[in-house]
Amino acid sequence: MASAANIPALALQVEQYLRQNRTQWRPLWQIGAATGIRRYNDVMQAIAYIRDNIPQEPLVSSNQGARFTQDWNLIRPFARWRIRTATTVLRRLRSGVIIPLIALSPSPDLRRLDRNMERLVEDLDDVLVLI
Repeated sequence: MASAANIPALALQVEQYLRQNRTQWRPLWQIGAATGIRRYNDVMQAIAYIRDNIPQEPLVSSNQGARFTQDWNLIRPFARWRIRTATTVLRRLRSGVIIPLIALSPSPDLRRLDRNMERLVEDLDDVLVLI
């Protein structure tokens, strides 16, 4: 696994490769092969770094690979997928961890946390309807 210090340099390589041809999906194995990044996880970390730190253009991914795009028809499914994933993770955290913890320790802070998580999941559901 690449060290945290190496991720920006790997991200730059991935960004340059993806910008060479924006009209095609680039499978992650192909990104790794073209940039010399051997580990799948390092490619994923580079893509995450690009999304976090170089947000000039949407970088989407799917089972076909990754690509930069401004096409809403490509961005929308990616955004919906990521929001559904986040909603599922938060809903399961609430139902499987927070609520059982409250039953063991009915702290007012935990009850507030539960209410806020419930609102967050509801808000994400509302966002999903808009996309």
